[in-house]
Amino acid sequence: MSEIASGSDEGRTAAKVRIAILSSHRGAHLQTLLEDPVVGPWVALVVADRPDAYALRHAEWHGVPGVALRMGRSNLDLFDRALARVLEEHSIDYVVVAGFPRIVGTETVHSYEGRIAKVHHSLLPEFPGPDPVGDVLKSGSKQTGVTIHMLTRDLEVGSIVSQQSIEIHDGETWHTLVERLHELEVRLLPTAVLALVEGRVLDSRDSIDS
Repeated sequence: MSEIASGSDEGRTAAKVRIAILSSHRGAHLQTLLEDPVVGPWVALVVADRPDAYALRHAEWHGVPGVALRMGRSNLDLFDRALARVLEEHSIDYVVVAGFPRIVGTETVHSYEGRIAKVHHSLLPEFPGPDPVGDVLKSGSKQTGVTIHMLTRDLEVGSIVSQQSIEIHDGETWHTLVERLHELEVRLLPTAVLALVEGRVLDSRDSIDS
């Protein structure tokens, strides 16, 4: 792993770490990370699951290598081996999964256990499924939020890196709620990535108040 050294008077970490961002969506969260003065220099690789992903454009604009892994969704093992190989080739220390529609398999998670985090659009452990926004709206709950958590080798939810709630408005739709959760995710990610690198996570039973 690359060197991590303790840093400035502000107590922030000055680190020669290399982070990979797995993202295939429009890339707003990736742009925020790339433009962050602390986290931006750490981003060493962007991985998408399709070549036209807007996240790869953000990577190119910032001079960061980008890789598109195109494999059928049924080829989980093949995809996971390819992902693990790409991460190793780029000497990646930490992995952040944000807006990435593919399952990250056991080989990659095992290699990066304790160093891989994922964004989920609910207040975990509530609504852990693939459509947490739809699930929370069906439940009638008055709040939801964003959780950034560690991935474990059994692909379960690990310790929480960051978590914050928002109220669900009357008449909220799936699309309006997803948009607000994306905005919250963008705000949380830089601090969460810093916490990941510094090893500051909560017990999986805890949460952070909004």
